Amino acid sequence: MSSAVLTTLYIGGVVSMAVLAPNALQVLGQIEKEKKRHRRERGVRDATIRLAKKGLIAFEERKGKRYMRLTPQGKRYIETLYGKGGQNLKRNKKWDGQWRVVIFDIPEKYRRKRDALRYALKRVGFTSIQKSVWVYPHECEEVVTLLKADQYLGKSVLFMVVKHIEYDMPLRKHFGF
Repeated sequence: MSSAVLTTLYIGGVVSMAVLAPNALQVLGQIEKEKKRHRRERGVRDATIRLAKKGLIAFEERKGKRYMRLTPQGKRYIETLYGKGGQNLKRNKKWDGQWRVVIFDIPEKYRRKRDALRYALKRVGFTSIQKSVWVYPHECEEVVTLLKADQYLGKSVLFMVVKHIEYDMPLRKHFGF
């Protein structure tokens, strides 16, 4: 009986909200999108904090803006990942079903940085699905953060974790899934 009362109140509340404030459901949808965006940003912030605590990155102020930079220890760490040995990035034995995607939009005047980023992503083990879209199946957020800090790329490089990529069979084949 209590579930019927709760269900009635819930449905009545949703219907009344739709009648009294027709845009309220859209607003609720926007609130949920904002929550997801904040979770993503929190993940990047947490990775940045972890790297700073490990001494791999440091922060500096330039022209009133705060930037990350690699420390010498961070450079050594990156070199062990994609130095002479090539693809040394740790891989989980079992894939978690999520793709790690790096996208970037780096202006032509920073072509060398863009090319260096592509080269580093390739050495780490990423594969390109478009010229500025790279995919990897295992955890690598800290490595991407370090690469961004190394080249001072900031917001022109975005890191995403996605559950589905359309037509991903070539990717699965490439990574042996």
